[in-house]
Amino acid sequence: MTAIDFESSGQRIDVSLEDVAAMALLYGFERPGPHSDTKPAAQRANLSDFFNVYGVNAFSKFKDKFRRETLLPPEEQKAMEQQKAIDAELNRYKFPEVTDAEFKSALEQHDRMNRKWRIFKKPGGVAVRPEIFYEILGAKMQIESGDCTEEEPQWNDLGAVDYIGKAIWRGHTGWKGKSKEEAMAGFVALSKKAKHNYSDNFFV
Repeated sequence: MTAIDFESSGQRIDVSLEDVAAMALLYGFERPGPHSDTKPAAQRANLSDFFNVYGVNAFSKFKDKFRRETLLPPEEQKAMEQQKAIDAELNRYKFPEVTDAEFKSALEQHDRMNRKWRIFKKPGGVAVRPEIFYEILGAKMQIESGDCTEEEPQWNDLGAVDYIGKAIWRGHTGWKGKSKEEAMAGFVALSKKAKHNYSDNFFV
């Protein structure tokens, strides 16, 4: 057993490279190929894959994370991160309810701001708008027509990648399964968010 394990994480304890390598080996992160047990743990451990589990790419970053945060053994950490991702996706488009009047006001403002959105060039000279524009547009499409039933577009009429079509499709499918009322709430909330970050989304 190693002197340092995950029970020590989050307790402001500084770990050495050998400590971390020993933990990695304990949980099966070993470089492929024959290795002599007399070699230092740091030379035998697959630290790259071990660090990836914790979202870092260097010993110094893992050391800092281990010192400040409570971490779990690799398989438990992976399961926790996967659950976080699932929860985040489920909560992605949950916003406070709005009235019809609030939605109508947001829609009118959205129409007035339509020509002010920033544009970004893609290969082939295609111009797209910020991602949040397509999230807002997707909410509007969900309100008007429900779930997207079309396949993701691949190519435009000129034979180039259909960046605009893809952005619109992703914006709409992101609201899949949401009710008209949920999409209305999202439309209002995301419109406010876009205006709050004005310089990122609109020409000044």
